[in-house]
Amino acid sequence: MSTEDAEDLRLTGDLASFEHEMAPRIANALARIQGTTLLVIILGPGKESPGYDKRVQIQTEASRLPGIRALMPEDSLAFELIERKFGFDPSEDYSRSEAVLCEMADLVLALDTPSANGVNQEVGLFAVQAHISPKIVDLLPQGATTAAFGSNLRRQLHKEYFTDDDFHTCRLATSICPRIIRAKQVDKRLGRL
Repeated sequence: MSTEDAEDLRLTGDLASFEHEMAPRIANALARIQGTTLLVIILGPGKESPGYDKRVQIQTEASRLPGIRALMPEDSLAFELIERKFGFDPSEDYSRSEAVLCEMADLVLALDTPSANGVNQEVGLFAVQAHISPKIVDLLPQGATTAAFGSNLRRQLHKEYFTDDDFHTCRLATSICPRIIRAKQVDKRLGRL
């Protein structure tokens, strides 16, 4: 942006005073929101599936946001959290450990790609669990359809659709998911979670 363009965008008069008056308030509110800790669980394709790298990228980008603890159920930190808090070995009952993590989470991002058949089933299962379903954001490719049974179970879930371009570029991880996470952070700060 040129200096001329910046000058054209500079506020003047009452708007400039309003901006000057509001800037500290906005900065203060943002600091409080960013200080709100949020546990985000990221479900999606497994290590051997296409799409796993995108899931890792989502976790990496989410972890860079202030106040965010982003885990995948298979992470050693997730295992330690379950062992410490619930006293059972997650490797003995992986399905139970995923359910426990999702119940503990403030937000569950489910990267539901065609290669992630298990995620489709997990999301369908968690969709009927009252303590988990409001936390799920089902990340789906645009135009995705699921089996009739799965669609019926998922009807009430928050769905976020992404394009092929969103998936193959960084937008899913660097723009779409952080927007969802920040909105949940605001909800938690305001006591809506």
